[in-house]
Amino acid sequence: MQMATVTLADGTDAVVHSEGTAWSPATVRAHGGRAGLVKDLLALVDTEAVSLGCAALRQASTAAANVVVDDEHGVLYAQVRVLCTHGECRALAEHCEKVGTPDPDAAAARAWALTQAREGVNEEHTKAGASE
Repeated sequence: MQMATVTLADGTDAVVHSEGTAWSPATVRAHGGRAGLVKDLLALVDTEAVSLGCAALRQASTAAANVVVDDEHGVLYAQVRVLCTHGECRALAEHCEKVGTPDPDAAAARAWALTQAREGVNEEHTKAGASE
């Protein structure tokens, strides 16, 4: 799971959790099509949610509507992004950004978060993350 720190327009420190997986056409056919891909990705997100103790991730892992599927480039790619304000997630993301390999998707994740916050989308996930 990738994490990118972001500061929202209202000054709130937040994190974008991102998880994605890609399957070849043969794997998609063998594992229940798009529904299987989405189910697998949500299971990965749920595992991370439990590991991090993150309510925002846990909530996102229960809804297929949180998954964006792209079928370009000969593979089926599914991704989940979750906006979170949980303090422990923010601290871990800051640490990872200091000592880890830079996330090539971080700029896109931050732009996504700012759009979500501006449009009020994903608000329930942010609130859930803040309550932990």
